[in-house]
Amino acid sequence: MGRTANKWVILILCWIIWGFIASDRMLLTYVAPALIPDMKISMTEFGLAMSVLTITWAIMAGIAGYISDVIGRVRVITIAGLLFSATTWLTGIVRNFGQLLGVRALVGIGEGSYWGPGVSIINRAWPKERRGFALGFHQSGFPVLGVLVAGSLTGWLTSIYGWRVPFYVYGVAGIIVTIIFYALVKEPETEITFPDPKDTEKLDVKALFKSRNFIVNLVIMSLWMIVYWSIATFLPVYLTNVKGLTISFAGFMAGFTGLIGFVGMWSAGAYSDNIGRKPALAIAFICALVGIPLLVMTGSFLALAIALILVGYGLYAVYPLTLASIPADVAPPILVGTAAGITMLVSEVVGILGPILGGYFNDIYGLGASFWLAFGIAIVNLIILSLVMEETAPKKRPVRE
Repeated sequence: MGRTANKWVILILCWIIWGFIASDRMLLTYVAPALIPDMKISMTEFGLAMSVLTITWAIMAGIAGYISDVIGRVRVITIAGLLFSATTWLTGIVRNFGQLLGVRALVGIGEGSYWGPGVSIINRAWPKERRGFALGFHQSGFPVLGVLVAGSLTGWLTSIYGWRVPFYVYGVAGIIVTIIFYALVKEPETEITFPDPKDTEKLDVKALFKSRNFIVNLVIMSLWMIVYWSIATFLPVYLTNVKGLTISFAGFMAGFTGLIGFVGMWSAGAYSDNIGRKPALAIAFICALVGIPLLVMTGSFLALAIALILVGYGLYAVYPLTLASIPADVAPPILVGTAAGITMLVSEVVGILGPILGGYFNDIYGLGASFWLAFGIAIVNLIILSLVMEETAPKKRPVRE
């Protein structure tokens, strides 16, 4: 089979790569119940280990999005995949906190380089009318492969072989997937040609910031990153230390939120094409606001499961809208990759506060305090959405800003 620009081939392979990115990023949270005592680190230090990846991810998200708009998406995605997979493998051999910080920073460089090119190549391959579906499906790779599959598999591997083995497995598998992507995918042919980097009119990034919705979306997505990482970073260790679950079962339950997240990402991206981005975001925010208190206060397994369903849907349904669909709605066509990259960059920088503040609050007030931090910020986001953002979906707002 030769290289192709078929929209389904591109979408499925990018979905798998995004899933591996999610897995490699989340592995640290799944092995936390074993890693934290083994390396003798505090919750605050664990939060820093999560955040250092976020810093380098954010930097590369903006840079790589711009570069891919100039030299092509396939090249950048391939380099990114090889880098984050190799450094994920290296995570398994670290022996102290300093080494852990350094290697996770390298993982972030590779993973952050994927987002802008990934969104852009899908955006080019799929028609505008189905863009919300395609980008929503793509985003669902995070909860399906990165949370559902990786959470369950990593919990099992860790309980039997220790916390280092999952990093070896995912590092090798990621390299294989990246090679397959490069062998099969070529740049989609569109009416938009790659611009000359000296052509400042076509590459006027400042045009993005003339859009009110682009800026408001940046604020909403940035705050949501704090919400997400305040919960996701500490959920497995919370389930083991507070709820009394085993490491393997805690990994399964954390992975369960990925199954719900898949439904949220896929459905929200698709139905937002019809009902609008604002109503779809409002539904996600409300689900999280109901689920977070239930997660903390529940004493029964049934209530815990219901809480994880609501939280899982709420957390993940936001992402295809704020990171992909809305930037694609409001950006000039030639700058879609750049717009997605900037959104990822800014939101990841702000999201650094999630693991750091969450870890600090958990050390002082006990595990679960970071969830209340997320609850308060989710309320702020719902207010901003209701009062400030305008609708951007093409069917609801057919004229591009």
